[in-house]
Amino acid sequence: MRVTRTLWRQHIGWTFKQHWKVQRHRVPLATGADLVLSQMNIPVVPAEDVVAPSPMRKELKFVGLEDKPLPWDECHPLYHKQECHMYGNHSVLLKGLDQAKVLTNTVESEQGLPAALPRVTASARHHHLVNNLILSSLVLDAEQKKLPKLKDPERPAFNFPREYGITDVRGT
Repeated sequence: MRVTRTLWRQHIGWTFKQHWKVQRHRVPLATGADLVLSQMNIPVVPAEDVVAPSPMRKELKFVGLEDKPLPWDECHPLYHKQECHMYGNHSVLLKGLDQAKVLTNTVESEQGLPAALPRVTASARHHHLVNNLILSSLVLDAEQKKLPKLKDPERPAFNFPREYGITDVRGT
């Protein structure tokens, strides 16, 4: 390898570090500056007297920060004498679906198609056409795009390898 000017250069941070290692052991010499200043009637004071202690800091209120929460008593704006019970996805219902229907004031619909619709049987030709349509739209599609990232709720920091395939918009 040819030695060039760039290899002769030194890292400036390393240079300062080495300089400090050597120069830190030097003791400041008495130069007699305090005598000269006292002859000129300039007062000389130690540095500790000049440096003031840090002032006491007072708490500042910034715009946008939340105030301290109000106590939950009769003066609170959201306080009511009657308790309000909440219902959500995390709620454990003792009586199951019947209790959920009563709480949400809803009814359960019947599963499946209504009985009024006649059962229509499709011919083998229709099955073949539907099969070809599904294959051509999903399996035999040549367009491959980056699919959304996969997330594992139990390991949120884990990165799955990216998958390519047919996007939801094109597949439906």
